[in-house]
Amino acid sequence: MGYTLTRSEFDQVLEGLSENTLKQYKQTLSKFLYWVNKPCNEITSSDIKLYLYNLKQSTGMKDISLNNHRTYICSFFSWLVNNDYIVKNPGVNIKPIKCEKRTRHPLSAIEMERLRAVCKNDRERAIIVFLYAIACRCDEMVNVKLSDLNYDTK
Repeated sequence: MGYTLTRSEFDQVLEGLSENTLKQYKQTLSKFLYWVNKPCNEITSSDIKLYLYNLKQSTGMKDISLNNHRTYICSFFSWLVNNDYIVKNPGVNIKPIKCEKRTRHPLSAIEMERLRAVCKNDRERAIIVFLYAIACRCDEMVNVKLSDLNYDTK
């Protein structure tokens, strides 16, 4: 049977991560531990590699997503070692999966103006300008409070 984390142990593993990241970690680790179906101290690097291979074959998952799964699993085993739950980390020698790098280009002035033009009101325009100027994620923007803005220092 796979290792099951208590709620407090799970909280320690994922301390300080965003809600979406927490969900991803939990889903990934739950699926992996269910699939491998053995105690954590018996899991080998071959088990992890085979799981990732099967995941890729069965879902057609992109390499960047697969590498995220590898990261979550290897981080989990690092945490287990650091907290003396297991002696050897089976993920320590599993190399990152090479991913095709996407080059992102900034919007041109014309493209930015087109975005502003389709906005229905000042609020939408402010959101577009804010997201573009700050380069933050939507969930980060949602959590911004007026008190977070400093007009003196911009």
